Amino acid sequence: MIESAEPRIPRWLTAVVFFVFTLILTTLTYLIPIVGELYYYILILVVLLLWIYVDQQKPEELGFRFSRTWWLQLLLGIVFAGLVVFLVMWLQVLLGWISLTPDYLGQPLGLLLGALTVYGLNTAIVAIGEEMGSRGYIQQNLATRITAPFAILITAFMFAMFHTPSIFLFFALPPVPAIIMFCNLFIAGIWLGLSFARTRNLWLPIGLHFGWNFVLYYIIGIRGQGLYQYQNLGPEILTGGIVGPEAGLIGTVAFLFLFAITWIGTSDAKGQLLRMFEAKPLVMFALGFVTILIPVVLGLLLAGMWIFLLIWIVYAIFFLQIWENKILCSHCPHYGNEGRTLRCHANYGLFKLWKYNPAPMSRSEQVQTVIGVAIMIGFPFPFLVWAQQWLFLVFALFGAIVLGAILFGWLCLRCVNFSCPFNRVPKVEVDAFLKEHPVMRKIWEEKGYRVG
Repeated sequence: MIESAEPRIPRWLTAVVFFVFTLILTTLTYLIPIVGELYYYILILVVLLLWIYVDQQKPEELGFRFSRTWWLQLLLGIVFAGLVVFLVMWLQVLLGWISLTPDYLGQPLGLLLGALTVYGLNTAIVAIGEEMGSRGYIQQNLATRITAPFAILITAFMFAMFHTPSIFLFFALPPVPAIIMFCNLFIAGIWLGLSFARTRNLWLPIGLHFGWNFVLYYIIGIRGQGLYQYQNLGPEILTGGIVGPEAGLIGTVAFLFLFAITWIGTSDAKGQLLRMFEAKPLVMFALGFVTILIPVVLGLLLAGMWIFLLIWIVYAIFFLQIWENKILCSHCPHYGNEGRTLRCHANYGLFKLWKYNPAPMSRSEQVQTVIGVAIMIGFPFPFLVWAQQWLFLVFALFGAIVLGAILFGWLCLRCVNFSCPFNRVPKVEVDAFLKEHPVMRKIWEEKGYRVG
């Protein structure tokens, strides 16, 4: 393993040199075909050589630390960015701004999977190369000389500059959409830079980059290769025309939304229990649920299955307000706080219909909770299959993954309703909490729990 040492050349200077090199290399891709074929491989190789042998840094410090949640960051990035792209494009379909005609979907399954595999590998090398170069190398090296926020801003500007050959040589955009695309890429650079600065890993920005590109280019088919044929029908200043949302104002809104959610979702939680109501966990939970809600509602309504949507809504109200309120929420310490409504990070606003019960949940209540949640989350999926709303089904499943990742990767590690079957708070923290609450501790010990 190579140990970090003091570099002979200031790291901020190597970042500037690498920026100039990359800008030249990017331009050459449009002049020399072989450079275009090898572009990202050259980029990755140069980054590694500079990082290890010029900057004298450990390879893992570039941003590939295998922490306990690295895979979760990667998965969340892919799913969330991909879902946002899909919803933005489908909104434009509903508004009549674009049309999406199934293209590759009619091919044999083996051919389809093979194409998606190739597309996925191509997208992965692009995401890895650009994030290693921009966030891993330039942003980190600039941050050795200037503050982190300025490093993010300058790197984002450089990231947009890397794409200027595409703007003027490949797309040959006129001034207004060219300016919009440059600004959108600048915002995207800030968004990706924030995700790296907050996690100190490249996994989340690589996932976000991959999710955006894969769905936009290879599902929607913006560049002419995808499951759908894309055709612009609306005002280009909004849609971005043939380039897609990256050159339109709707893309500006999408990137700002992604930035805001990334800001909320990556802020430091410090691993503390959610002893008091906080807005951020509630927003995270709501966003996770919305990622399921939107494709389910759209899919069922477009299929004319509004009656099943109504049944689902009625069940959700019954489950949350009455059934879950009794078997799960009434055991939560937040339920014992003053007020007629519950203030917690998941079931905020429920009326307290039952008496607070500080004892742990019974096995029967835990089983009922699992069954009730499974019905509420899973109820719409068979009907999406029945209606053959495949894309909505896929993104609803992605939404379920997002919600599960938010719950098991963040919220359930901090929730004070310790006997919930989904709770993942370590026993040492549960014991510390019970020692601070003697009434609750006494009841738990009477039920057989042993405080360490």
